[in-house]
Amino acid sequence: MDHEFLSFALGRSTGDTDASSDASDAGSTAAPSTAATALAPIVQRKTARARTARAKAAVAPGSPFGMVFTFGSNAVSIGRDPHDIAPPGNWARYDPRYIAILYLKLGPKWDISVNHASYLVDVGEDARLAKALEVITEKLDLSRKRGSDVDFGDPAMLGLKPYKRSRPASKRPFDSGTFKDFTFKSQNEIFIFLHHPGMNIRTSEKALIGLKSGYNDAGRMLDLNTCFFHARTVSAKDMPGLAASGTLIRLENYATDQNGELLKEGDEDRSYSLDIMFQVNSGSAGWITMVVDPDTGNGTGYQP
Repeated sequence: MDHEFLSFALGRSTGDTDASSDASDAGSTAAPSTAATALAPIVQRKTARARTARAKAAVAPGSPFGMVFTFGSNAVSIGRDPHDIAPPGNWARYDPRYIAILYLKLGPKWDISVNHASYLVDVGEDARLAKALEVITEKLDLSRKRGSDVDFGDPAMLGLKPYKRSRPASKRPFDSGTFKDFTFKSQNEIFIFLHHPGMNIRTSEKALIGLKSGYNDAGRMLDLNTCFFHARTVSAKDMPGLAASGTLIRLENYATDQNGELLKEGDEDRSYSLDIMFQVNSGSAGWITMVVDPDTGNGTGYQP
């Protein structure tokens, strides 16, 4: 698995601030000072794209989006709110045949390990959750037995039948350890597992997911949200055996365009900047807002 490093930006600004002004080194095991966290949120270094590249974000007190943001209030997104239970009535019917599991492990050095894979599932909300819980439980059990992290594409995990991708081309067809191929062709439900052994984290049901404006690697403006809906956490009673290990977020991907129609062969691929938000109790520095920013997309050039 690749590691996404989180860093802390100092200073007040309402414009774009390069994260190279980070207050702490990504390899540091200590949380920033209380003064530092009072001034700015965590800004992610996008190491999955380029180890030397730094993410840019507008820095304002408690503001992952560059605007006033109070944890527990509604997150702000471009396009439709991903926390809406469903899109408007004229949207395509949601009938996914796949789930995608994004595993994020919070490490002791303020880093995050990334692993994701997709799976064919039976029809129905309960069946999708059951498959996600089965896969995550098996991954954690095998990792404990080996004493090291086991990826979804490990031979020991292939009995759970992750989808074998040919697009985009990769040396790892069954899974990935980077965000750069966190992309889809068809409807699915995304399960985001925040594995936080030994760490105290909290989430807000109104601010789990945000989609922000910007540009993709090709220089094209990121798309408005027209496809991600019904972001919510899974309750502890619905994930017995896993609740003590982490937090599970569900997100429905309709794979639809601005008119609510399913993307068709030949349509231009859509690109999104998807923010996953939570807070970590860092002790003397208090609760710190974290934003993990996996760029993602829908389109016919991807799988599944």
